[in-house]
Amino acid sequence: MIAYITHRLGEKSNLEGNEEFDKCIQNKVEGFSSTLKKKWLDSNRCLTKFLKKNDNWLDLEFKIPLLKKCEELYEPSTSSGRPRKSFLESSDRSKRRQIKNLREITSSDELICAAKSTLYVEGKRAAADLVSQATEYSPQRAIKIRKLYKNEAKNKYTSYTDDEAVAFIIDTHMTKNAYHKTRLGAKKHGADIYPSYDRVRLAKYRCYPESIIISEISASVPLQNLLDHTIKRLWETLDFDDTIDYAEEYSELKFICKWGCDGSSGHSEYHQSFHDIETDDTECRQNAITDSSIVLFCIVPLRLTGVIKVSNTRVILWENPTPSSTRYCRPLKIVHAKETKEVTNTEVGRVEKEIMELKSVELNINNSVLCINYTMLMTMVDGKVINTLTETSSQLCYICKCNPTNMNDLDNIKRFVVNEDNVKYGMSSLHAWIKFLELVLHIAYKLESAPTTKRTTSEQKKKIEEKKKEIQFRLWNELDIKVDKVVQGRGTSNTGNVARRFFRNTEKVAEITGINLNLLNRFSTILTVISCGSEINYDEFENYAKDTAELYVKHYNWYRMPPSIHKILIHGSLIIKNALVPIGQLSEEAQEASNKNYNRFREHHSRKSSRFHTNTDIFNFLLVSSDPLITSLRTQPNKSHTKLPPEAIHLLNIESSELNEIETSDSEINSSYSE
Repeated sequence: MIAYITHRLGEKSNLEGNEEFDKCIQNKVEGFSSTLKKKWLDSNRCLTKFLKKNDNWLDLEFKIPLLKKCEELYEPSTSSGRPRKSFLESSDRSKRRQIKNLREITSSDELICAAKSTLYVEGKRAAADLVSQATEYSPQRAIKIRKLYKNEAKNKYTSYTDDEAVAFIIDTHMTKNAYHKTRLGAKKHGADIYPSYDRVRLAKYRCYPESIIISEISASVPLQNLLDHTIKRLWETLDFDDTIDYAEEYSELKFICKWGCDGSSGHSEYHQSFHDIETDDTECRQNAITDSSIVLFCIVPLRLTGVIKVSNTRVILWENPTPSSTRYCRPLKIVHAKETKEVTNTEVGRVEKEIMELKSVELNINNSVLCINYTMLMTMVDGKVINTLTETSSQLCYICKCNPTNMNDLDNIKRFVVNEDNVKYGMSSLHAWIKFLELVLHIAYKLESAPTTKRTTSEQKKKIEEKKKEIQFRLWNELDIKVDKVVQGRGTSNTGNVARRFFRNTEKVAEITGINLNLLNRFSTILTVISCGSEINYDEFENYAKDTAELYVKHYNWYRMPPSIHKILIHGSLIIKNALVPIGQLSEEAQEASNKNYNRFREHHSRKSSRFHTNTDIFNFLLVSSDPLITSLRTQPNKSHTKLPPEAIHLLNIESSELNEIETSDSEINSSYSE
């Protein structure tokens, strides 16, 4: 009916096809139909009753008051100039000018009533009710409505996505129960921003690789599956152009990771027996399998590189921003056993076999296939593991087999043959800080009473102990650090953070210990350079380390240089030269710090109903906390920075203007102690 009336009236008025005219007719007809329907229902759908009751209404004419205006509006303009705009297209100033006469001859009550009626007719019931609320009640009602609108706009919340909620749980160390309470508390206060835990659980499932193997005595995942899952999740975080064919742009894609293992002890022993041990030997069950000791294997992705086909240059597509943190430290295997030579050789041999059998992974990106190869670097190991793998005594250098009596003989050191295959294990930069700290302390204890390599007498031992207590007391009171304090189940209090603070205050340390200040500064520079994560000029480093070794021998030739110090001062440049990435990125710190995460996850994020459930929850939570996609959504930690000394900048391969600061925030390894 509307179409017919519009067509007939449009032909008569020459306005057929005009949008404003069509809308005008539609509104009038809909208003008439609504009124007709209401009156028809009031008459109980009885025609006789309807005609009798609405006789006067039916005699009224169906008027279209805007018809004349529409005709005038769309009459061909005879005047020259810009064509006139419709009311809706006009500016605010033009609209005020056009309705000026209407305001002068019409009261505000009439305008409000007309506005409400028009809104009702047009089907805008909510807007009409809002006009009534703002005008028909107290003057304060309109102010309250405006205030509510502004507050709602101001307090608009953005809900967490499922992955963001998982990242929030990891950042805050929140348990499942704490998350439930936080979510319900937020909902109670009108902020439904946290997803349900069922959705969080599904997001966690996406962090798990395929074929995870769990038992009462171990938890592991095939290396191939872990690497494939890691690179796929990592690719989701990269901001690449969807229009680029990366298979045509890049070739020889390489995913570089470091890996290693570390044993730890002193963990809580639960009231749960082992049922999966096959042996019946009671002594073997007690010694070989225990939940107080574990051996943990981890990998850390470092770089994704590729060769640009056009220029044939290798570029870095992604680089780990925190290579020494547990944020990207992926668990490979957990074994409930003591870190013996047999366990280390057996488990490392299994991982090396998996590395030899690794296959490249293919990713479908933008309808093209990218082939990515893996490169594994075993650098997250300490001296104990390296000596076990190389079958070297702890008193010898595992690179050249130099013995303690020849460590200080720098003139004849070259006669020892270097095994270049053993430089692949890196520098163990975290333990280097601790070993240099212990070297300085042990020299300082003997400096006044027993500066000799000969066996000390009982009188000398007494003086050494007194000097030790004096140095410990002064370091505690003046530098706020405790050194050489035995910590039950964890070795000593000599940690990476203690060593960093020790070498940041070389002048005060020289005053307390009596050690040569120039030597302390050189030790500090070397440790800073091998930990900074930047490219090192190995020729300059070799000369600097050699001069440092000569200075050490000049002042303290009576104290034999430990193998860990010998490795850095004598073979450090060779290790740096053979490293695929900057030596500071190959630190074992992430591996060591994972032991602390294991303790926390075991206590707060695992079921205690059985060993199987405990191992499942720990391993899964380690996977979630190190997932590349989840890690990219986590809050970045605040880091303190300090300027590099000029001596350190001189040893790097970049200009001083390009590297003004390095990260020196306290390590994540607060509870990792020396052996």
